[in-house]
Amino acid sequence: MSQQSDKQYNGIASFAKQGENGRYELKPWSYAHKKFADDDLEVKIEASGICGSDLHTIRHGWGDVMYKPGAVVGHEIVGRVTRIGKGVKGFELGQRVGFGAQAGSCLSCDLCKSGWENLCEKEIPTYQGEWEDGSVSQGGYADYYVGKAHFAIPIPDGLSSEVAAPLLCAGITTYSPLKNHGVGPGKKVAIIGVGGLGHLALQWAKALGADVYAVSHQEAKHDDVHELGITNFINSADFEKVQEQYASTFDFILCTNDMSKLPLTNFTSLLKPFGTVCIASLPEGDLAFNAFDISGKNKSITGSHIGPPGQIKEMLQFAVDKGVRTWVDVRPLTVENVNKALSDVAENRVRYRVVLVPEGSKA
Repeated sequence: MSQQSDKQYNGIASFAKQGENGRYELKPWSYAHKKFADDDLEVKIEASGICGSDLHTIRHGWGDVMYKPGAVVGHEIVGRVTRIGKGVKGFELGQRVGFGAQAGSCLSCDLCKSGWENLCEKEIPTYQGEWEDGSVSQGGYADYYVGKAHFAIPIPDGLSSEVAAPLLCAGITTYSPLKNHGVGPGKKVAIIGVGGLGHLALQWAKALGADVYAVSHQEAKHDDVHELGITNFINSADFEKVQEQYASTFDFILCTNDMSKLPLTNFTSLLKPFGTVCIASLPEGDLAFNAFDISGKNKSITGSHIGPPGQIKEMLQFAVDKGVRTWVDVRPLTVENVNKALSDVAENRVRYRVVLVPEGSKA
């Protein structure tokens, strides 16, 4: 039988705004977990991915942070079940499960009932959310995590914990829009950016049967794209040339990098009439585009917000069946490693996701 936690968790937390002058100074923190409810599930963490959202949060790029007094980030969590709420069915002690970016919702609104829990107005993020007891949700840079069992996703045996963890956010963030917009055979698709999100998006789009193009301003990414099984590579460094060659070419474009640094109209010009650009990576600033370019050819700009539990389960099995895998850089979960990893992610020195593994973990 798995051993459950005591009254406190041990994590690595931010206590103030991070990232100034490129420095990250998270520190150890012991904290009380939420009051354990009948619909909760607790896991002992085996692997926790670092997501760009973690950086946006601790840099205060997306707004204020709730410090109580610390803030533990991390929402790509895989672990073993150590405690099961009295009202929870379908899970066993010791079972391997994951939590992505969402750990709660109302489960009673029309969106929740129709399988779109990720769009619920009362969504509770895995970290920086507010639980029913008034406590703030703390994330996966820790030894344990507790969340609503409805959002705990069983991990298939065909995926290691390290590979599975980033799929719970980066994976579903890219899989969901491709699936929701009907990407598949007969569709010409461009993935903007070859990084933590983009390397997964390329694999999903190919596995779905689309004609896939990787777009990057770094020629050095060409070899990685080829290794991912993609033959079409567009170097976007000279974008005037790209626009001349690929104007009105794509049915769907998925943007996986920081679009606040790129003119969105550059990419809408590559769409066919009725084509769609989808923003998968949320910038810290506003976006601008040319309305005439959109309305003149019935083009669309849209967004996508993670995915619901049912779709995450589907995605994980699809990854097993199609051989989609995260490229991971596994590092022990220590203060020094966390701060170094955050700096590496911020400076794009990672291929392509860092996964933190607690010392002594069997991940």
